[in-house]
Parts: sequence; structure tokens; C-alpha cells
Amino acid sequence: MIIKSIKRPWQNTQRKTSDKSKFYQSAEWKQIVSYIWIRDKGLCQLCFEKGISHILERGTKNIDKQGTIDHKVQRVLGGSDKEDNLWLIGSNHHNSKSVIEGNNMRNL
Repeated sequence: MIIKSIKRPWQNTQRKTSDKSKFYQSAEWKQIVSYIWIRDKGLCQLCFEKGISHILERGTKNIDKQGTIDHKVQRVLGGSDKEDNLWLIGSNHHNSKSVIEGNNMRNL
């Protein structure tokens, strides 16, 4: 008798990707990201609003200098991927903001 191995669902090597995740890998998104970095002059916009000049660097491993393109209004709340809804903020700020927004979504 031959016993063949049976693939478990968690062993599936092909992952389904949504259209949104494909978009964030696209050349169009990369172009938007580059535009936002240039438009915002590599400055964290949350710090800039407070009068602080926090300069960010692309591709650095230093978390204090990493920047992230962030949606001012979350997509789930109707925000878009257009430039007027995007800004450059420090990765530390983005992580904190995401936690707060996640908690606010649970309270709705």
C-alpha cells in the first residue's frame, strides 16, 4: 500500500493577492511614492506641522529615519490613493497612528 502525502491548507504555496496588493507593487504606485517623497522634501509631515524639521531617508535601516507614505484618511473610511490624501511621515509615527486608527475602528 502506498501512502501519499496530503497537502494541508496552510501548506499552500500559492497565495491569493488582492487587486489592491497588486496595485501597491505596481510601477504606478512606485511613481506616486517617489512623487510624495519629492513633494514633501523628505520631511516627516507630522513633525513639520509642529515646526520640527525631521529629515527622513529612503532605504535606511535606521527606524528613526525611515519614512512611510501614509493615507491621511484611511481607505476603509473612503480615503483614496490620490496624492492629496497621501503624505510622508516617519515610520515610528506611522506605526503609532496605525495602532490608534485600528483601536478607533474597533470602537465603531
